[in-house]
Amino acid sequence: DIYIIWLIIGSILCSRLFEVFIYNLPYYIRHLSEIPMIWHGGLTFQGGLLGAIIVTLIFCKKHKIHFYDIADILVIPTALTLFFGRIANYTNSELYGTIADSVKTPWCVVFEKVDEYCRHPTQLYEALKNMFIFLALFTYHRYNEHTNNKKYKKGTLFWLFVLMYGVLRFFITFLRDEPLYWGLNVGQWTCLAMIV
Repeated sequence: DIYIIWLIIGSILCSRLFEVFIYNLPYYIRHLSEIPMIWHGGLTFQGGLLGAIIVTLIFCKKHKIHFYDIADILVIPTALTLFFGRIANYTNSELYGTIADSVKTPWCVVFEKVDEYCRHPTQLYEALKNMFIFLALFTYHRYNEHTNNKKYKKGTLFWLFVLMYGVLRFFITFLRDEPLYWGLNVGQWTCLAMIV
């Protein structure tokens, strides 16, 4: 039970620190009082993942458990949770995409809270990405459990999750309406780090 509590705390804390120092440092330097206001939004997945890794490494070292014994299983429900998170982003008109041509992209959406333009629903693209990752990891895990094949090497599911998330989000994020730095946005640079 204590592990789950620290997992939540560590994920939220690192997620917020990532948002402040990697994604929006100039903004938060001007608005220091908003740094602890997580209820206004501003949590990043990559920071949350880093926090979860740190907490799990500490827990595993303390209890003499192999890190991948937990990490390989934890990434499966994580992918499913991320699916629902992106659905929430869609309903809240957050993390929307670039303006789209409604003829070439008839599924584009007008987010009335944002403006009158029809935009790529990148939240739904990412939700589908997360569902794909969940199904791929779950299927691979179940298949290996129910066959006579040699069980996959420890860490396989964890690193598959990191790789799939990094690659798929890197390409989807080309459609996100975010500022660019040297041709890519911050999310894409962090995805490249995940891929490496």
